[in-house]
Amino acid sequence: MRGKLRSVHNTYFTLPVLFTMISNHYAMTFGARYNWLVLIAISAAGLLIRAYFVSRHKRHERGGKTSPWAAVVGLLIIAATAAALAPKPTSLGAALDTPQSQFAAVQHIIATRCAPCHAANPSQPGFSTAPNGVLLDTSASLLSNAAVIAPQVETAPCPSATLPA
Repeated sequence: MRGKLRSVHNTYFTLPVLFTMISNHYAMTFGARYNWLVLIAISAAGLLIRAYFVSRHKRHERGGKTSPWAAVVGLLIIAATAAALAPKPTSLGAALDTPQSQFAAVQHIIATRCAPCHAANPSQPGFSTAPNGVLLDTSASLLSNAAVIAPQVETAPCPSATLPA
């Protein structure tokens, strides 16, 4: 009986465990204000989707029919979670109307979120040198590394990118 119980747990918790294992690659999940709710929502969606697949495999017990409701509700939970985590549009208005003010805003964000690791002498614990040798602690280094910064911001933010400014 205990083995059967463990088998059931393994069956239904496969997707939530896999999500938890890879979630540190998605800053929007662990960096969210209510990250515990994100984990619960994604886990519930994974359980429901897995329940649908288990039901599909046992459809011969119900005359070949499988209700899609578990999968539909699971997908709706994922969609609602994604919508809740989507970045909110901001209007910076006239504060960023000149290139100098735009660069100053970028410089502030980089100094707050990136420079603790990407500096000649990193202040972030665990770093003795800047990752990949990319220094972002001066205006000149920002400009020379602009081509490196842009793809990182667009595709793979580092964990500190989710910290409040």
